[in-house]
Formats: sequence, C-alpha cells, structure tokens
Amino acid sequence: MDRRLEDLVEMIPTGKDDAISRRDLMKQLKVSDRKLREMIHEAREVYPILSNTGKGGYYLPANKEEAEAYIRQSYSYISEIHKTIPPVKRYMEAKGQRRMTFERTGHGTDHHRERKDDSRVGDSGSVSQVAFESIFSTVL
Repeated sequence: MDRRLEDLVEMIPTGKDDAISRRDLMKQLKVSDRKLREMIHEAREVYPILSNTGKGGYYLPANKEEAEAYIRQSYSYISEIHKTIPPVKRYMEAKGQRRMTFERTGHGTDHHRERKDDSRVGDSGSVSQVAFESIFSTVL
C-alpha cells in the first residue's frame, strides 16, 4: 500500500463515536472528494474502514459488536436497494427496451452493455443478482 493510503488509515479513528468526517479527511490529506472516495475504496480492500450513517464519518471498529452492527446495517441497505431493481426492469421491458447488464470497471464506475445471451439467466434477474442472492443467503 502506498504512503498516502497509510496516512489515510492512520487518520481514521477507532470507534463509531469518534468517526472522522469526509470533509476533515479531505482537508488533512489535501485531496478532492472524488480522490478521497477512491482512496477509501482502495484502503477498504485491506482495512475494515466503516462509515457511520448516523452522524457521518469513517472509523475502524472498536470491537466485535461495532463490526457486526455495521455488517447487519450494510446487508439491510443492500436488501432495500435490491428491492428497487425489479420495478425498473419491468418498466424497461414495458417500454420495449432491451435488457442491460452492468459491469464494474473499478473505483465505483459502472458501464452498461446489452446482454448478448439471456439463456444463462431466467426471469429471476441478472447474473449479478443471482450471485448476490447466493452470497446474501449464506450470510443471513
């Protein structure tokens, strides 16, 4: 990991109550919001950097309970977002649009392409949805 990411991780406090805001991290590191988000994304591949949706900010878990609470909150959020996908698909199909699939290209950037082969997936959804459901069911 490069020095800038190490600096970032060193600035992130331990414990939800001491979370540091994105704005403060941006000022201390002298980076843009976009750059900080990229850095956090990269650092999260190694460190358990959590975010506090209540008062905002980033922190490292102080204990098992904080980590577990974050995991539960994240799966709940994912589940709620997942519920919004079928209505969008139905809308697009009703409008005669072709089904689209999304590919992650790195650092939060998604690009779409038309699906060439729908035979791999039934009406239940896209390949990524099937993978999500498989992962989600094993965790809960």
